[in-house]
Amino acid sequence: IDATLLKSPPRHPCDIPPSRSKHIAMAEIQKTMLVTGASSGVGAALVKHYVGKGWKVAALARSADKLKAVCAEAGDGALPFVCDVSKLEEVNQAVAAAAAAMGSV
Repeated sequence: IDATLLKSPPRHPCDIPPSRSKHIAMAEIQKTMLVTGASSGVGAALVKHYVGKGWKVAALARSADKLKAVCAEAGDGALPFVCDVSKLEEVNQAVAAAAAAMGSV
């Protein structure tokens, strides 16, 4: 790595001149998200779309059977968490479980 980059790093990756960008090793970032209403409609479409783009998705919905089917169809990046988002305790439990399973949400 070019020592001058370590002395005064740029504030944003786009600030790095192209001639110097090859000297910076970038760690691959795992993107994660949480989708509610994931058992059907827009929620299910979001799960499938983002898993297809390489994201890890915590999928939340009330219907366990439908949710598991959506996650199975989406692939390994989707994990189902059954909860009713109108019940705070269920949401807290689902988010905690998702964070434990995925590292972050």
